[in-house]
Amino acid sequence: MRNRFIVILSLFIFSCQKEDSSFIYKAQFAKEGAFEVEIFDVETDSDVPYLIVAPKDIEEPLPVVVWGNGTDAEPKEYTELFKHIASHGFLVIDTYSVTTGTGQEISDAIDMIFKETVDTASLLYHYADTNFLAVAGHSQGSTGVINSYTNFHQQARIKTIVSIALPALKWCDPEDVYDAAKIEVPFLILGGEKDFIISPTATNEQAFDLLSAVVPGCMLILHDAGHLEIQGNGGNYRGFLTAWLQYISTNGASSRKVFATKDAEIYQSPLIKSVGSKNLN
Repeated sequence: MRNRFIVILSLFIFSCQKEDSSFIYKAQFAKEGAFEVEIFDVETDSDVPYLIVAPKDIEEPLPVVVWGNGTDAEPKEYTELFKHIASHGFLVIDTYSVTTGTGQEISDAIDMIFKETVDTASLLYHYADTNFLAVAGHSQGSTGVINSYTNFHQQARIKTIVSIALPALKWCDPEDVYDAAKIEVPFLILGGEKDFIISPTATNEQAFDLLSAVVPGCMLILHDAGHLEIQGNGGNYRGFLTAWLQYISTNGASSRKVFATKDAEIYQSPLIKSVGSKNLN
């Protein structure tokens, strides 16, 4: 009987793994993309260095993702994730700042890429597609990307905001306090059920609920994900984050199946504990 139970349990585990691997977010967006990537630093007139991760040998301007680091985190904590996103056709920019919650550093990075992409003397000349700019951040950086949109002059430039492990307001310094009710562009919230101290589920739900009735929004709380799940190669967030960037930038059929169809994968994934969705159709 014990051996039979082990066989049944093994078959159940295998069927769950097979089910997960058959999802588009796993089979397409969590896997490496079609492009080889390059990584380099850029120093601007203000001598502020930025890490650039982008596809190699691409002649057309690339959609841009500007990143916000978590508290005391540096680009090296996220480089594998950046390489993954770039392999799917995006230009990723990160500041070396370890404090990004006010949004100032992210706003400066946006100004930098808009300036450099039209400067014929710049390494970044004609590199960025200024028609698509996403801001995404982790922990303190997730407050920074909201604030870069709500508190600076970037609103017309930013097409989507992604907050990962969004801190509860009680952890925010006064200058880092964010207001999700001011967001008017598509907003993705990624949280983890084990991130119960810094970014508990209730905090993510509150930010989602503050979105106006007409703003496209999505909240995904993942099983077993802790506060640092996004670091390294992005963990189980990677496929959903990449699919979202593709969905907002291209409205492609594959990415729509992850988020915006009647039987969207976000409602079926075994990785997801709870979902919030509005205006994605």
